[in-house]
Amino acid sequence: MTDPKTSIASYTASGSLILFGLTANDFAVLSGLFFAFVTFCINWYYKHKHLKLIEEKVNRMPFPNLIVDEE
Repeated sequence: MTDPKTSIASYTASGSLILFGLTANDFAVLSGLFFAFVTFCINWYYKHKHLKLIEEKVNRMPFPNLIVDEE
């Protein structure tokens, strides 16, 4: 087993080396990719929520025979 202080020190050192070894362009690319992924996840979540609301609204319509395929 490793000492917790040693492992914290090694992880901190490796993280800082990675962070400070990046150029401004590298950091911009990584942060852009991160925010693009977060935006994709948020958009997917709310689109899924929106589709569920539409589905509920259609199911409450007075003509349920209009629904062609219900999974």
